[in-house]
Amino acid sequence: MGRRDAARRLLLYSPDRKGEHPKAHLADFSGPGTHPIAEETLVRIGELYDIENAIRGAPPDRRKTIRQRAAGAPPRSCR
Repeated sequence: MGRRDAARRLLLYSPDRKGEHPKAHLADFSGPGTHPIAEETLVRIGELYDIENAIRGAPPDRRKTIRQRAAGAPPRSCR
């Protein structure tokens, strides 16, 4: 059985609020900025997906060989 002194919280949904607080809170938000490391990571992930798309349906041993040749060793920063 749970603890009797555990914290409890009751949240009530109100359909008439129309998201006004979140809209006001996020009014000045323009999205996350870009960072060179993040951009490079996304490019590398995209390249891995391209490899996977190209080898889909091949036998497992063939996929492994192609992955290892095409992707190469992981960069030091990812180890």
